[in-house]
Amino acid sequence: MKRILALLSLLLCVLAVDAAGQMRGLRNAPRERSWRIGIEGGIVTLGGELTRNTGDHFPTPYGNIELAHMLHRNVVVGLYGGGGRLLSREDGLESDAVFLGGGILVELRIALARGSVFPLLQLRGGGLLLSPEIRANTHSVTHDQIRHMSYGIAAGIEAVSWRHIGIRLLAGVTYTTTDNLDAIIRGDDNDGFSFGTVSLHYYFGGGRR
Repeated sequence: MKRILALLSLLLCVLAVDAAGQMRGLRNAPRERSWRIGIEGGIVTLGGELTRNTGDHFPTPYGNIELAHMLHRNVVVGLYGGGGRLLSREDGLESDAVFLGGGILVELRIALARGSVFPLLQLRGGGLLLSPEIRANTHSVTHDQIRHMSYGIAAGIEAVSWRHIGIRLLAGVTYTTTDNLDAIIRGDDNDGFSFGTVSLHYYFGGGRR
């Protein structure tokens, strides 16, 4: 957490300088006050740096849809929602958990190359709805749906063309308020999952330059 706070503080300082020096001349960037819609797809794997004894985990499909608003060329806020699967195995138990999640995102961006490229840091917070199934040999047990709060951080880069089309690469980690994310309890740490995605965005609206 200390590393995350330090990274966030550093980026905020850079953004303060960027806001003063980059407000004009970004002819390739989306318009200020633009809206964007996007679709994000990639892979997710159970386990993160705060999760111990992670056992065997397997990458599985993961995706989200997004609606966001550019408060400033360097600041975006919005909503996201989607889901995926979490597969893991430990001590003869196999967990297959389908999840849906969503919440609020806050994105801090720096404009480079006249607004064609945006390195970014994204914070996410919301909730997860899980339906885990545990299998042991030929027996399986389906658990009731579980609800958990979630929070995460991700970093990436977005390339923008014609002021309207953005392609983004993003990698991050999401943690929950439970150690029961896949119905296999491991120690005292909260379960989490790592993800890597590619997304396509369309920017529309906004004021004149």
